Order: sequence, then C-alpha cells, then structure tokens
Amino acid sequence: MTTQRKPKAPAQYAQKSKKPNYIAAIHVAQGKLRLTEDDARSLKLSVIGVESSKDMTSAQQSKLLQHLNKLVMEMGSRVTKDSRWRKARATWHALHRTGKVQTNTDRAMHLWIKREIGVDHWLWLSSAQVNTVIESLKK
Repeated sequence: MTTQRKPKAPAQYAQKSKKPNYIAAIHVAQGKLRLTEDDARSLKLSVIGVESSKDMTSAQQSKLLQHLNKLVMEMGSRVTKDSRWRKARATWHALHRTGKVQTNTDRAMHLWIKREIGVDHWLWLSSAQVNTVIESLKK
C-alpha cells in the first residue's frame, strides 16, 4: 500500500509572516462607533499620528484598537442610549414647534450638544451626559 503525498501549495499561497494584523478588528470597532471615513482618519491621526491603518506597525494598530474598544465600551448600551436619544430628539422637535429652536435638524442639535456639553457626537456621550442633554432641553 502506497501513501499518497498531499501536493504542496504554490508559493503564492504560502503563509506570509506571522505578524499580527488588526485592520479587520479596527474596521469593526469603527463601524460600531459609526465613524465616517473622515472621522476615522482624524481619529487615527490624533491617536497614532498616521491616517491609514495599513501604514501602521502592528504595535500602532494594537494601540489604536485598544483606544477604539475603550470608546466602544464607554459608549455603553446602544439600546438605552438610542431610546434616550429619541427622547432628546423628540424634545428638540417640540422646542422647534414652539419656536424656541430655529433649526430642526440633527446637525443643529449636534452643534448645540457640542457647545453645551463639549462632546462631538451623541454616541460618545456618557449616560450622565445624555441625561444632562435631556434635562437641559426641558428648561
């Protein structure tokens, strides 16, 4: 009985270095944060000093991934924040109907939140900050 050998894979399919690559995980975390491409590039530039994940070393990719995961964790429960965001948005609409708010857009509300709370996007608000936004709108 002869044993058959498995054919070797062509050189083009041979595994490259075992260097960790975190790019896919970075993209997943960016998706969870709902970052636009421009926002993601700005974040990478401010945290690492490089705009593209591909241009980073493994250590830099790891550091960025840790930072993004920290932001995801700080974001907290999406369901809770989404329901409270809907409440804040409904309050903003009501203020517009009564004439206390001139512009009834998400962008206008985001700019107001940035001015009042100092946070660029509602997804990055802590639970206490979301409550502050809702209470401030009620006044």
